[in-house]
Amino acid sequence: MAPTLARTPFHRDRWIYEEKVDGWRMLAYKDGDRVRLISRNGVIHTHRSREPASAIEKLRPGTLILDGEVAVVDERLVSRFRLLGEADPPVLCTPTIFIAFDVLQVDDQDARRLPLHRRRTILKEATEGTMRNAAWLEPRLLAEVSYGEIVDGRLRVPMWRGLVRDEDRSSLSRSR
Repeated sequence: MAPTLARTPFHRDRWIYEEKVDGWRMLAYKDGDRVRLISRNGVIHTHRSREPASAIEKLRPGTLILDGEVAVVDERLVSRFRLLGEADPPVLCTPTIFIAFDVLQVDDQDARRLPLHRRRTILKEATEGTMRNAAWLEPRLLAEVSYGEIVDGRLRVPMWRGLVRDEDRSSLSRSR
């Protein structure tokens, strides 16, 4: 799903908000030992992202379609678009990685019509325990964001409320 511009920030119950990753959006197609990374425009980028393609090839399912983003993360764990494809990056960063957001198919199971919580479980099962140096990050509510002002029709000045170290949702306080 492509992002949609909104005039004002909003919150809806049962919506999931994810961190924006600054990379190349890709679909990863795995069929046996063949992996292709394809952009939204249908361009094959497997040759530009060999490390993620090799890692996806090692996943347990024989057939797999993942929706995600190819990215590079710096020493502060922030994705940096400008570092993608650099042979000798000027800062300490990860190799190119694939961050999977969703699973569309696993073997003979078409997951597209399943609820998101079920697809997340399938994604976790398809990826865990099969690779070294791979981690599953559970989505957690760590903070709420409010925007202090609108300038020239654009949101500005994000403020984090309830930001805590990886804690339970019940430990967050809501301040106004």
